Amino acid sequence: MAPAAARRAGRPPAERRGDARLGISPSKVGARLDDNRDEHARRGPDAEAAGVSIPWRRTSALALAALTLVLVLLGVFTVWTSLRVSGAVEEAAYASRLSTGLERVSDATDEAEFRGTVFFFAPSEATLERFENALGGIEAAYAELLAAARPADRATLEPLAATQRSFSERYRQSARAMLRGESTSVTVPTAAETRAFLDDFRAQLEAFRGRSAAEMASLQTFQRRATAATAALSVLAILLAAGFGVLTRVLSRREGRAAAELEQLRVLAAVDPLTGLGNSRAFQHALRECIGDGAGECSLAILDIDHLREINEVYGPASGDLALHAVASVLTATIYQEHRASRIGADEFAILMPKTSGEAAYYLCERLRERCDKELDGTSVSIGFSTTEAAEGDAALLQEQATAALEEAKRRGRNMVVAYDPAMFSALSSAAKAGQLRRLLNEGRIHAVFQPIWEMGTGRLLAFEGLSRLPTDGTSLRGPQEAFDLAERIGRAHELDMHCRHAIIRAASGLPEDVLLFVNLSPYTLSHQQACPCVADRGPFVNWAAALAEEFRLGGIDPSQVVLEVTERSSVSVDILAPRVRELRAAGFKVALDDVGSGNAGLEMLRRLPVDFVKIDRGVLLSAMESQTGRAAMVAIIAFAAVTGAKVIAEGIENEAMLELVRQGGLRAHDRELLVHAVQGYLFGRPGKLALEERANPLARAA
Repeated sequence: MAPAAARRAGRPPAERRGDARLGISPSKVGARLDDNRDEHARRGPDAEAAGVSIPWRRTSALALAALTLVLVLLGVFTVWTSLRVSGAVEEAAYASRLSTGLERVSDATDEAEFRGTVFFFAPSEATLERFENALGGIEAAYAELLAAARPADRATLEPLAATQRSFSERYRQSARAMLRGESTSVTVPTAAETRAFLDDFRAQLEAFRGRSAAEMASLQTFQRRATAATAALSVLAILLAAGFGVLTRVLSRREGRAAAELEQLRVLAAVDPLTGLGNSRAFQHALRECIGDGAGECSLAILDIDHLREINEVYGPASGDLALHAVASVLTATIYQEHRASRIGADEFAILMPKTSGEAAYYLCERLRERCDKELDGTSVSIGFSTTEAAEGDAALLQEQATAALEEAKRRGRNMVVAYDPAMFSALSSAAKAGQLRRLLNEGRIHAVFQPIWEMGTGRLLAFEGLSRLPTDGTSLRGPQEAFDLAERIGRAHELDMHCRHAIIRAASGLPEDVLLFVNLSPYTLSHQQACPCVADRGPFVNWAAALAEEFRLGGIDPSQVVLEVTERSSVSVDILAPRVRELRAAGFKVALDDVGSGNAGLEMLRRLPVDFVKIDRGVLLSAMESQTGRAAMVAIIAFAAVTGAKVIAEGIENEAMLELVRQGGLRAHDRELLVHAVQGYLFGRPGKLALEERANPLARAA
């Protein structure tokens, strides 16, 4: 009988009385689911990690940079203007000093001419002394002028000074001779000499005067322009400062709104969009806080909705979503305020109960189970729980123990609560091996080896199959299969599969483009929501196959080069497996059905799954070597696989007898065409490192 939650999905609204007991209706649930999905899609799953884009911060920074630049320019311009004005003033003062010096020389010359005239009309020692003193005044004025002049100007003034000294000496000698009665007049320079000297003197004087006037005019012009530029820069700085102040106030308000929006995004990033409960990320954070707090005993329960997969398959995903939401509603109404409920898997919920003993946790879980059983009218849940006392304060171990208890509840028949019991756990697996597996996952010490696959017809290297290997030191695990069995018991199988896949991707980085890479895809990856790290916490609306393809691309391998092997012995039903295989092919992968002939579902899978390769199990070949019945079964499997259009690969070939069996048994009856496309096994190469140069064609040797 189908669960009632699924049956209600097909009834008219008036008949869904069971939903009314919970205070919800399918229409309201559907609206809530649509709103959650829209919000999740609009916000984006990586909003918290990527941060919020706030271009106005860049605008603020640019405005501040512009204001700073203008202020710096204003300061530099002010300093430069001061230096320029100081230089111009100095030039004007210098030109003025030269002009004044020449005017003093002119005044001293006029004084000497007057004293010479007095001496000529009244020669005496007194008038001679005054005349000679006046001549000395001319020479002193020239000396002062030359001392103040720069080298270039001094070179121009030196000839005038020398001529003046010559004139003065001639005046002195002739005046003394006249006073002694040796001459009746003072000998003066000729008219031509005097005229030439005066012309040079006047020209130099006019040049210095013009130079002084020009420097003063230039200084005044520069001062006017500098004042205007300073005023303009000051106004610009004031406007920028005012604009920056306004912008700062506006951006401050926007920053407040952005902070509120960012907080909302953080909340959304920690919420499961379907149920409104915390997601896996929020659960892990709360678990670490609870364990690290150390404030008393803490209990953890893992809840699984019974037969949710069947609800999805028979009645569709909408009914499954309705059941999930209904269980979440009961869970929220049952637990206490300090408890934390999260959805951590496709059909799994976690209830973290701080400061709660094992006995109290059991009663709460039992009450929750009873409410689901009664109020959901046929939709039951299985619950397993453990305590920090049993886990010795280890968060990972606590989760593993609760998961192990949940598996035990499902094994006993479902719809029950099971507390973790060390005796039960030791029956499932040894605690020592569980610890070894946890360390193995935490340290990531899994490595990969590769076994070649050869084409039968051409002898060409077709592909490598990537195989994971455990370290030989520090673990008693007997191989990957035991590790996967144990990981499934403690709820970490998907994580182990992810580590194995990453090890293969890292080791296959040098794979040539014309060689395929076969990678096993475990049933846990096919059925678990968190198959890829990039899918975790992003809800059921993420294309997991596209995320898996991105995982290979990040490792430098194109998905079209990858063949994902799905085993016939998969615990996932064909109804679920078929759409998953189609998703993988749509993402660019090729798909192979592995271990064909080892189980009972092989022909059904071959009929319904769109695969590219079919790998015949080694057991089929061994059986064919032992009896005619086994040989007939092998031939039938090969023929059936070939009819589907898939390429057949025979694996596990260890000797030439098995190879010959494949060659003969793989021939089509009517045209003797070889239906086996490729072979794999120890005869052609044992698993090892990816060393292409060492892979010679073994089929030529085996022929």
